[in-house]
Amino acid sequence: MLPVTDSEEYAVYDAVLNSEYASSKAQELVINTETVSKKGGPFVGLVFGLAGTGAKPPKVESGTMSDFKAKGKKSYTLERQFRLKMQYVLRTNDELRPIFAARTPGHPEEDGWFRFYRNFPQASGINGLSRVGFNSRKDQALVFLVHQSSGLGGTRIFFVLSKSGGTWKIVKRVVMALS
Repeated sequence: MLPVTDSEEYAVYDAVLNSEYASSKAQELVINTETVSKKGGPFVGLVFGLAGTGAKPPKVESGTMSDFKAKGKKSYTLERQFRLKMQYVLRTNDELRPIFAARTPGHPEEDGWFRFYRNFPQASGINGLSRVGFNSRKDQALVFLVHQSSGLGGTRIFFVLSKSGGTWKIVKRVVMALS
């Protein structure tokens, strides 16, 4: 997989993650290194009861959506280029999947989410990000965030951002699914 190297994409990721977790008690973010794509995406733990909200993807400039779709055709690797207000760790699918592998039936202490929080006690769950779609002026951005904090605790959210004065700000947040 190719790495995401565009510093502007990381600036968008920073704006979204810093905003989403500003009031969180979590002291560490776990971010999957694999970006969301049409062919799959980041492993974010065991998910049960994921339900669509009925919302439609947000309206953005056609160039922004075209760039988002083109970049989302395959997965890329995120690197340690985030500038977040809290600690973060990057983990691959291969590092996360074994935490949730089936163990002995009837032993809740061996539940995957229990093991996850034993490994990452300061975390808020697992986050997955799409590549960022931009318009031609690079003043509008679209990104998708997948977050899971337990089997029945998760969201799938689109964010539309606008850049003004060199700073990315969220202008729209559309929740697509909840669990």
